[in-house]
Amino acid sequence: MSKTIPNEVTAIAGKLFCGEAELVGVVDGSEVYAEHREESEKPDPTGLPTYILWNGHKTKVVSGLDSLDLLSRLQ
Repeated sequence: MSKTIPNEVTAIAGKLFCGEAELVGVVDGSEVYAEHREESEKPDPTGLPTYILWNGHKTKVVSGLDSLDLLSRLQ
């Protein structure tokens, strides 16, 4: 999925992921972004995933068990 990432998402990703975000899907009309990772860049993360949701107006960070629920609903 290639798309211009909203500035609001980029700003949060810079703080949260120490890098860039990439669009991974859509849930309930909101775009879902995750950390963009190059294959050989860093060790694989452990623990539960963290996502940034963008509904066109505001962002929301989803983590913990809520992120697993979100992961199961990605389109």
